[in-house]
Amino acid sequence: MRSLDLWVTFWVKPKVTEKISLFSFKKKIVISLHRKEQINRNGQ
Repeated sequence: MRSLDLWVTFWVKPKVTEKISLFSFKKKIVISLHRKEQINRNGQ
């Protein structure tokens, strides 16, 4: 049982946090692109 806990801690958790951070990073890019589009429309 302990070895399973260690496996989860060292293998699964980093993968999950990596996916979450990648997702939030993509979300930020999409939001910033959307804002730029709105600014360009307002400027014209």
